[in-house]
Amino acid sequence: MNSSASLHDDSPEVAAQNQLRDIAAALQSAEAAMIAGQFVTLTSIAADIEQFCAAVPKLPPPVARRLLPTIEAIMTKLDSLAAQLQARGGNRGSDNGAVRQRAADAYRRRRD
Repeated sequence: MNSSASLHDDSPEVAAQNQLRDIAAALQSAEAAMIAGQFVTLTSIAADIEQFCAAVPKLPPPVARRLLPTIEAIMTKLDSLAAQLQARGGNRGSDNGAVRQRAADAYRRRRD
């Protein structure tokens, strides 16, 4: 991920929001490329999501809870894009189900 902020910056919520914004933008770009008929892979986006999810347990619980709607929207978009790619001939290198499960598990741990 090319974000200048990371989850280890002084403002964890802003850094997390920046990462989520970058992931959402990457998904939007991938969808536009797919619609244009270009080859699309979700591997790097899935890796960014995994990296983000690995950092979630380090966030303060209130921050993690505030981010939940955004990450859920991203996961819904990822699922939609993966389904579109599958319909066009394969998922091309991403295990989105596993990524989605790790994200859900990370947020469940933070809510408890």
